[in-house]
Amino acid sequence: MPDCILHIGMPKTGTTAIQSSLFKSLRDKRFRLVTLDSYFGNRTMSAAFMPTEFGRASIFFRGVGPDRMRTIQSGAIAYLDRRLRQARRSGQVPIISAEMIWMSSEEQLRVLASFLADRGFRPRVYGYIRAPLDMLESVLQQKIRVGRTEPWKELQAMMEGRPLRRGISVLDDVFGQASVDLKYFDPDFFPGRCVVKDFCERAGIEFDEDKVIRVNESLNLNAIKFLRAIGTHRITQGKSMPSSMTAMELLKWESLVHVLQAVPGPPLRLHSSLTSTFAGSFKAEQPSLEKRLGRPAPATLAARRNDEGVRSEAELSFFDQDTLDWLEELTGERVGRDRQDPAVAPAVGEMLDRVSILHMPAVSLKVAWDRLRLNARRQLMKSVRHF
Repeated sequence: MPDCILHIGMPKTGTTAIQSSLFKSLRDKRFRLVTLDSYFGNRTMSAAFMPTEFGRASIFFRGVGPDRMRTIQSGAIAYLDRRLRQARRSGQVPIISAEMIWMSSEEQLRVLASFLADRGFRPRVYGYIRAPLDMLESVLQQKIRVGRTEPWKELQAMMEGRPLRRGISVLDDVFGQASVDLKYFDPDFFPGRCVVKDFCERAGIEFDEDKVIRVNESLNLNAIKFLRAIGTHRITQGKSMPSSMTAMELLKWESLVHVLQAVPGPPLRLHSSLTSTFAGSFKAEQPSLEKRLGRPAPATLAARRNDEGVRSEAELSFFDQDTLDWLEELTGERVGRDRQDPAVAPAVGEMLDRVSILHMPAVSLKVAWDRLRLNARRQLMKSVRHF
């Protein structure tokens, strides 16, 4: 039975960079990227194999009714079936990559494994395990970045979720440990510190290192505070968030995210008082995880100070004067509040909400152009037939 590469992207382990690079520049004819870009891959896999829970909470299907959801599910399954059969006929190794797979239950993973086996493929699973404290901070950043309405509540739920080792055990049970290749997400041990190159090397994919695309770069603490401020303001005012924004509103949001990459500030850190219970749970499973990975698995790879880090959601509403000065220079407006004033965060959110794409024409034009190119290429790749 031929192989199928199943890339299970634990959150914030370079999945988007891997998908984007392969989507645009995969030239190794022995392989075919079935799930295309990050958005399409997550939407397709969640629709096909986990539509019930994601139908209500997912940014891909919010507001979609049951009848429409069934249509989307059948379309996703038909697409995957068609692409896998084409890969089988052409003798190519299909690549399925989606972060959503990591969130699947054991039952859903078994359905996926059977789906692949029924079409003549044996999954080879590749994944990266993120240091848990670093993962928490990255996930919180991402949830605020994409405009989730209750990111702090979701963070707390994540800290109470299933242990990391148990999730790995499920993968081993479903696919067989010999077929599950997991690696600690430590750039110091990647060729050229590049996760795309590391993944391709592990999977045997020939890839031009000059074609690597780096996307979804981290935002620092001050940028995250700004995004949280505008998100809170829009929720308070009853305005839409990214999951339901118009095309122009979403263009403005995405452009603002790019602009905020320039704000100076420290990295987002969570204080140890907030994560101590979570860290204790990880410590209990650390020996078995290190045995499974064959290397040390520290709780964090970041240099940390004992006194640093956000202790509560309220601290995301505090701004230092240099950060407010940066915002005033960007917008040409005055905040009109002392940085210790409790009303400063709502004022900041309102200021950011007044920023239009005309304030950042070059960035907005690039974001719009990149989006058009992505959609056009996605439609082209979906329609291309391979024999």
